[in-house]
Amino acid sequence: MIPTPTQHLIDWLRLPKAPSWGFVIYRTTYSPQSYRQFPQIIELTNSLIKREILHEYATSKDSYAGPPEELKNGYQLICAKHRPIIIEDRTQLNGISLHGVRSHFESWIDDYASGRGRENYNWGYSTQRHVCLVVDEEVCQALENADTKLIREGAGEYLRKWWVKAVEPWPEIDEWEREATGFDGTMKVSVFSLFFLWTDMEDPYPMWMMRRDANGLYTG
Repeated sequence: MIPTPTQHLIDWLRLPKAPSWGFVIYRTTYSPQSYRQFPQIIELTNSLIKREILHEYATSKDSYAGPPEELKNGYQLICAKHRPIIIEDRTQLNGISLHGVRSHFESWIDDYASGRGRENYNWGYSTQRHVCLVVDEEVCQALENADTKLIREGAGEYLRKWWVKAVEPWPEIDEWEREATGFDGTMKVSVFSLFFLWTDMEDPYPMWMMRRDANGLYTG
């Protein structure tokens, strides 16, 4: 059986003139080293998202009731149509806070949604209206030595070491959660769990409801 959010994505991608899918990713560091690192980070996240998709395909084969080729084609379509949306502007975004990213992202969404924010369902994908990723200097440090060649069968020791940041626009946060944990509508996300995040935010659950460890890291 295909998970429901994945089936929704396949159905959308099969529509005529369906746009590609992928996270909106903000770059907020423009140090000399970041010009080398940022493309590598995008390549890393693209590769690990594809890895997650193919793993889900492998686990879905035995329980899928339809033709095997149909299932295979659906997951191949997801991989083929994946294109992140990169937002980078040194003059506006260099060194801005996550709250600054949120403000920019909300305006960006409004520009696409005729001022109706994420309530306008006539553009893009649901997850693109509910979360963006951020690569800042701290993320660059966390991923400084990240390389898919180091990965064997599973994420292993790197699951909690390699991460990016995620920001929710117009966050709706439970007051108890805010007071108890200080949650502010941002979190770290393991690069091994980005497709999990995409599917979790598709329906979506508010970010505050997502399970995170003591360091605020989401691992799916």
